[in-house]
Amino acid sequence: LNLKLLHDYRYFHGTDIDISDHYIARYIKKYGSDGTDDINIGATLKKAFWDIEVNGRNYDRFPDPTVAPCPVNAISYYNEINNTLYGIFLDEFAEENPLIAEFRANRLEAFKKEARDEFEAMATKHFQYKGGLKLEIKFFSKEIDLLKFFFSMVNDKEVSPDILLAWNQSFDLQTVINRMIILGVDPADVICPPEFADIKQVYYREDSNARDIKAKRDRCTIASDVMYSDSMFNYIQLRASMAARDSYSLDAILGDELGDSKADLEGVSIMEIAYVNYERFVYYSLKD
Repeated sequence: LNLKLLHDYRYFHGTDIDISDHYIARYIKKYGSDGTDDINIGATLKKAFWDIEVNGRNYDRFPDPTVAPCPVNAISYYNEINNTLYGIFLDEFAEENPLIAEFRANRLEAFKKEARDEFEAMATKHFQYKGGLKLEIKFFSKEIDLLKFFFSMVNDKEVSPDILLAWNQSFDLQTVINRMIILGVDPADVICPPEFADIKQVYYREDSNARDIKAKRDRCTIASDVMYSDSMFNYIQLRASMAARDSYSLDAILGDELGDSKADLEGVSIMEIAYVNYERFVYYSLKD
């Protein structure tokens, strides 16, 4: 069979179009053009951001995401489409941590208002932010339900982002993928939108051979119309011609770029803070 003959077959359309040109054409059709050769720059990408925390209290070292030994006990998710910050928390360990029930009963509603006002003030200070931030906090008694709820929000067509960003995505994405496997669930069933069921695929491979973080090339494949991207690598690549920094941790970059920092845990480790000051743990997760 000579595949080149497909180009002459009347029922095959577009076989000679480069795939990049095909998607550029689809973009212009959806978002329009200003009549020049330039794509309409007014059609901005819809972005969302996420971050996870894990319960590593009983684990003696930093949890390897390829093994994912620690349950995910929090996911923070900000969606700029509906201007909502979500905090999704696990109370599966409420019996061993009475601070969770105490927070929910006595402080949750007041905390939501206080935190919303504080985060909105931060956004107004650092960015061109118009206000109206909403804050929602939900609790789940099972880790798998927490994970499923998060990805159901990501794939909700009414507010689904074009691009979902995490700082050091390697940790977050590999952890949730491997936690689902440990919990006996196929990650592709949860992460891929339902319309991708016939071609569902979730794959992440970290580039462990790169000696320089600027040369690191992780591979990520997810069958979805949401693009999963790493804010840290984007930051590094945009500044590739500049001198290397001593640290690309989120805390270091916040200090350099915004004069800000992650939430102060007052000398308590992130693995212990939920058992010492649960409200502070919730705040820390949301600010991340």
